[in-house]
Amino acid sequence: MLVPRTPLQAYLLDAAEPEVDAQADRWLAGVLTYGTALERAVLTAGAAATVPEKAGDARFQDSAGVIALDAEYDHLCALAEEHGIAGLGVAPGSVQPSDDGQTRISALTRTVAEEAEQRGALHLAYSLLALGERFPRAASPLERGRVLAHRARIARKADETAIAEELYRRVQALAEDCSSDELRARALIGRGVLAHSKGNYPAARRFYTKAARRAKSSCEPSLIRHAYHGLMVVAAKHGELDRAFKAGWLAFRGAAGDPHAEADMLLNLAQLAFDAGHERAALHAFAAALAREPAPWRRLAALGGAARAAAALGERELLEACARRIEAYDAASASFAYPRAAALWEAARAYSTAGMPAESLVFARRTNALASAHEFHELVLESEQLIAHLMQTPTSPAIVRRQDAGTKPSAASRVAGHAVLRRLTLLAHPERVLAHL
Repeated sequence: MLVPRTPLQAYLLDAAEPEVDAQADRWLAGVLTYGTALERAVLTAGAAATVPEKAGDARFQDSAGVIALDAEYDHLCALAEEHGIAGLGVAPGSVQPSDDGQTRISALTRTVAEEAEQRGALHLAYSLLALGERFPRAASPLERGRVLAHRARIARKADETAIAEELYRRVQALAEDCSSDELRARALIGRGVLAHSKGNYPAARRFYTKAARRAKSSCEPSLIRHAYHGLMVVAAKHGELDRAFKAGWLAFRGAAGDPHAEADMLLNLAQLAFDAGHERAALHAFAAALAREPAPWRRLAALGGAARAAAALGERELLEACARRIEAYDAASASFAYPRAAALWEAARAYSTAGMPAESLVFARRTNALASAHEFHELVLESEQLIAHLMQTPTSPAIVRRQDAGTKPSAASRVAGHAVLRRLTLLAHPERVLAHL
């Protein structure tokens, strides 16, 4: 169950996850050090606010609290830098140097929690954010709302939907109290995702549509991106490809200036284009994602997608270039087991589509070995089926690509999505991108 815990308790739960390797465990130990220091900062701030010999002097208490928080903020920043645990940069939402110590500590903690969440350490991320609420002086309403929205997102990822729903409602209440379009957008996006996860697509669309308007008013690019990404997913689910491509492009534009976020949105657009039968646009979008030098798991996803698109287009040299890089990443890394297995599987499927059964068999066996070692059951089953097929008919025609997103688009949909698809093909040159990897 996801509840606020001490940093040590949260660390022990996250470190026990089977996917955590030695490198990740060292990083988690650094977050534990940060969390312990944050816990001490809470106690220090509380003590400074109630100095016995000056208990009747409110001005002294305020001054002592400010000095204590400023000192603790400097110490926490040094710890984050020393342990390399705040590598994602500035926390979502702008924080000014003139902000009080509690707000700055809260923003720094959101940055650390963001990275912990990205690495799957949900207990640590959630507990760090909750710990900040124990400071005797509350941060600004806007900052409190950002923390609550972040906690709600983590609860949602941990399948604690009731907790997430309650936290998003608290964000909405704070938004009304301080008239913040940013917090309104955060609450609406979160509730849209919850509705989407329950299959309530009409409600999800309503939430995302309202969120997009509020996000534009707040001028927060990340919120604009998330709102339009939600609209893209809902539209694609209903086969509304014109709407999906347009919303996806707006989400990509909302990520401008953030290479990691741009890569994420390009991967989504590339997969949408591929599933809709627009392999050329998909190939260029996957290449554009690679050109932004994404994190290893995104890089593997982009290479796997590019291999599939190249195979569908009959571009064997590009397919083999992608497959070689996937093979190299797999051989060089002991981490990212699932992204590696998924990329190997995409290469196996790509070779099968290209009518290259011997190469497909090699990658299918590698997929099966890695997936079996880590108990990725779906990949184990699918790779076994492909291996059996290839062993029975090694010279058979290529296996037809599965349409994961449903049926092919209608002619009208193809024309309507043409403007976005054309833009995707202009973003990168696949051969040049692959040559520099």
